[in-house]
Amino acid sequence: MSIALRIPVALTGPEVIVTDPCYYNGSEHMHSTVGPIRQGGSWVMESHREEMGGWGTRTVELSVVHSTWHPTHKRFLAADAGVDSGQMSICDSHVARAFENPDDYGPDGFQPKDHEGHFDYQGACDITLNHAERGGVLCDVMAVSETGCGDGVYPVYVWRDEVGAATKITVDFRDVENEEEEEEEEEDNDD
Repeated sequence: MSIALRIPVALTGPEVIVTDPCYYNGSEHMHSTVGPIRQGGSWVMESHREEMGGWGTRTVELSVVHSTWHPTHKRFLAADAGVDSGQMSICDSHVARAFENPDDYGPDGFQPKDHEGHFDYQGACDITLNHAERGGVLCDVMAVSETGCGDGVYPVYVWRDEVGAATKITVDFRDVENEEEEEEEEEDNDD
């Protein structure tokens, strides 16, 4: 696995939302909120890519990492986040309120290339569809990337420091173990 991108991202609030950008429209559908996050210092977005068989090279993890993160911080499965548009984002919850409704495409319909740098759904799509790394930071405040093999529900992991503040948040787009656990639970429920 290699780091495809490592870009500063401004996360300054007490919590972040992890979700498909198509859900930043006021609904709470498939949002995962993580807080409290580490204040002060700096955050970077990391995108990891690897070969995924017939799918080619795909994004397998999207993370935001604080400058104080250390591998000894405790890792937790925090929640799951849903995807319907083949992309995932991590953004301050207070900043997300300014994100433009994904259904408001305007008179020309869906034209992500025309929205490069706009803090809206099509601006996020421009990054995940038109950039070679299939990810990036939108308007310095939203980490966004493609989601491995597309739509689904992905686990969100959080590393917490000694005072309980989140120092790293990762969405894993290849969590086979999590999928196997869900399949086992479904089999148990069928009995």
